[in-house]
Amino acid sequence: MTAGFDVEIELSGFNLDRMHPAAKANLTKLADLLGQLDDEAWLDYIDSGAIDLSALAKELSISRSSLYQNEHIKRYILIKAETLFAKKMIVELPYQTREKNNTSDSSKGIRYSITDKEIREKNLQIKHLQTQVAELSAEIDGLKAEIRAAKQEIERSNVRERHLAQSGRLLR
Repeated sequence: MTAGFDVEIELSGFNLDRMHPAAKANLTKLADLLGQLDDEAWLDYIDSGAIDLSALAKELSISRSSLYQNEHIKRYILIKAETLFAKKMIVELPYQTREKNNTSDSSKGIRYSITDKEIREKNLQIKHLQTQVAELSAEIDGLKAEIRAAKQEIERSNVRERHLAQSGRLLR
């Protein structure tokens, strides 16, 4: 915050006498806050490379619509934003429609086509892994059948041995 700040000097380029009293009060509140901010203090009102108008409205207890509809407030915020933009503290000016320019569209198209290619590759990998799982499941089922057969053979062998031990004769 800077010392010795004067709101009237800050707003000297605006015709305050012709403004609606509520608009004048909101502009004065805004100038009183923003005019005193130094570079470090601005960081509280910058979000994702742009001035956070919602945070300003909340801080000043004024409606967001005043920030978006009052031409004097918009002009004042744009003046401040241009200085921040020149200092590279923000990457976009407020009140700009977020149009997708050709470079971002083409890069997004490439990104999506790469993503589609990756999805196709992943789907092929999934199908291959599903085939491997099916083969391994079939192999496990075969091994389980072999184990069952071996257990049955062991059980028959145990029965024969018990019978031989008890009777002295072999089973037919």
